[in-house]
Amino acid sequence: MECSTLETFELAKKIVDAAIERQGGDILMLDLRDIASFTDYFVICSGENERQLKAICKEIDMLLAKEHISPRRQQGNFASG
Repeated sequence: MECSTLETFELAKKIVDAAIERQGGDILMLDLRDIASFTDYFVICSGENERQLKAICKEIDMLLAKEHISPRRQQGNFASG
């Protein structure tokens, strides 16, 4: 599914809100539209432990499923160290 710039901003903001909902820390939403051709926004956040990281990932996965979007990549989960 391809999104317009406004839609990608709204989606990135929803992802930030999902991370906040699960008490993600150090949340950062980077605007990469003028820097990278492969993405518009990049969301980074941290978690305190494996349980919290899984909860954050699950919340974001559920959000994307509601939007009928399959994530292309997910990095930095607890298992990836």
